[in-house]
Amino acid sequence: INLSGPMANIVLALISLLLYPLSNDFFQLMLNVNIYMALFALIPIPPLDGSKVFWWNRLVWLISFIIALFMFFMARTVLFSIIGIILLVIVTFVLWEKMF
Repeated sequence: INLSGPMANIVLALISLLLYPLSNDFFQLMLNVNIYMALFALIPIPPLDGSKVFWWNRLVWLISFIIALFMFFMARTVLFSIIGIILLVIVTFVLWEKMF
């Protein structure tokens, strides 16, 4: 449950990335805001979600944080490759399976 907020931000960032060609400014802003929110929420400081996930399962926290960090650096160039998107989707589903 504590990972639902950051994962929702990551999914919204991926959707914004896919819709980026339709409206550059709007979807670029949505991409950046959702990535920043996911990174902020995953900081392991109470009462943020990151602290609860960190103490629940450090591996899940680390993988989630790496995904958000990867998206942050890739969004700087706005050149996501198809392989990067597929990798993020696979890791998201693996995390989902591990959580539930």
